[in-house]
Amino acid sequence: MPLVIIALVMAAVLGGGVSMEANKALPGDALYPFKIGVNERAEGYLARGDAAKAHVDVELAEARLDEAQALARENKLSVAAQSQLTQNFNAHVAEATALGKKLESQKDYQSATALAISLQGMLKAEVQLLQDASSQGSVARQVSLVPILVEARKNLAAAASTSIDLSAQAVAANVKI
Repeated sequence: MPLVIIALVMAAVLGGGVSMEANKALPGDALYPFKIGVNERAEGYLARGDAAKAHVDVELAEARLDEAQALARENKLSVAAQSQLTQNFNAHVAEATALGKKLESQKDYQSATALAISLQGMLKAEVQLLQDASSQGSVARQVSLVPILVEARKNLAAAASTSIDLSAQAVAANVKI
């Protein structure tokens, strides 16, 4: 019996170390699939309620944009990595948006509006960071960031529109935001 306990403790310690290291991984790194397939899924599963799950998606969308910038700084943002990051970014934004619509349909205007404002704020800040990173780099860096910058701008415009609509609905429903 003590051997089983020791084995479980060792697995937890080693697994925790892998998980911590995976959080630093970028596309192309050996631990990146673990990061997005295990760590991030676990984070989503542990979130309680639609608003919390949507906020996890906002954070993960932001992480994809941060990863694109990190790879671009290192001149490692390949077409494959850029495509993977853009696809993953769009999926997280879409999921956060869908959860926001679900909150809206449940007439939880406060949570839906807070989510829309959070998404809009994150996108606005990240678009600025992407523009800065693009303008300060080589032509290759500028070109590599264009597709994800375009997607971020599109999502920012949609999030801004949603924020305005939800704020109006919240005011009409006499809900504090």
